[in-house]
Amino acid sequence: MRRAPARAPARASVVASVVVAALTACTGPGGTPPATTATASPAPPEPPVASGEPAPTAEPDPGMLPYGYVDHAAVAPGWVGAPLEADGVFVGPGTTAAGDDAVIAVDSGGTVLWTASGPDATHVDLTRADGRALAVLSVPTGGGDWSAAAYDLVSGEPVWGPVGVSGEPAGPRLVVGTGAGRAALDARTGGTVDAPADDVVLAERDGVVVSRSGTHLRATRDGDLRWAVGPAELDLPSDANPALVAEATPPPGMLVVGAADDGGPRTGTLVDLDDGAVVATDVRDVRVDAVLGGVVALGDGTLSAHADGGPVWSRDVPDGAELAAVAGVLAYLRVGDGVMVVNTATGADAVAYDAPGPGGLAVPAVVAATGAAAMLTDEWVLLTTSTPDEP
Repeated sequence: MRRAPARAPARASVVASVVVAALTACTGPGGTPPATTATASPAPPEPPVASGEPAPTAEPDPGMLPYGYVDHAAVAPGWVGAPLEADGVFVGPGTTAAGDDAVIAVDSGGTVLWTASGPDATHVDLTRADGRALAVLSVPTGGGDWSAAAYDLVSGEPVWGPVGVSGEPAGPRLVVGTGAGRAALDARTGGTVDAPADDVVLAERDGVVVSRSGTHLRATRDGDLRWAVGPAELDLPSDANPALVAEATPPPGMLVVGAADDGGPRTGTLVDLDDGAVVATDVRDVRVDAVLGGVVALGDGTLSAHADGGPVWSRDVPDGAELAAVAGVLAYLRVGDGVMVVNTATGADAVAYDAPGPGGLAVPAVVAATGAAAMLTDEWVLLTTSTPDEP
């Protein structure tokens, strides 16, 4: 599987009045590394094999972990990068105990649900169709073509495919190809979704296809138009062409859309895909906050919370801060080699760690509504919803 490079733990540092320290590196949520050009033409990944066995136990230094995770059981599924997550199931490329490349799915209790052997170029996406989450595995087959197949995220049972795909995965979710040739795949069948000739496909989110038509943003499902909004509704310049903010990793049901330019928009508007409504503006990245019942959004030098259709609070944060995760009532931000923690109920500084040891601090990277979290210590681990003494 494609391996995400890990930064070595760095020395402790201080940001504002918060306890901060060097962190172990991680890719962002949904951290499947970018597509690379394959030198061979592998066959599609083998269908997943059900497991039901506990993942290997991990023993990270408790001093590296946030207070809320010190007493949680930890497992090391073998992931080589940050996994994706849906419905409390974490899935990502990794290496089995036998040393084989595989996609590995683990539930929030640390049980391996299934593994799927495949080449190290396997790309993993998640989507949703007919009320269930699907893992879509894609591999290059030569000449710029790929093969994709979908499996039930929990059971690993085949749902559709393999199907031939003209173009590499481009994301978000089931989008393939480049430029005006981008196309979305039907989450239910794997077939290509037809888009109007003048539209440019931007994203697929759980069966909703989002495209650009001139200066307007359009969302369709099963070929039916759900909504269309123009620059004014998106808080964009009147002549702006909508484009995705590439660095943003919004939760399901949302996208961050800005004004296209040569370098791509740095910030944009957070849009609800149900109706095209604006949730927040000046957004670089965003995470869901299950406790707040809303989202926490990072802008240029700002952090804000939004719930019940409006803002809750807003505050300044250091330039260059990156939003790593929201877990419980805490937002974790990476600031250079440091960690900044903010209380999401109030926006105030918070403390989540003791003074760092030689291993630095581990920061949550992917957090499920169950409370389980994936983070990088000296390896990718899953802090489960149970404690070591629980079955």
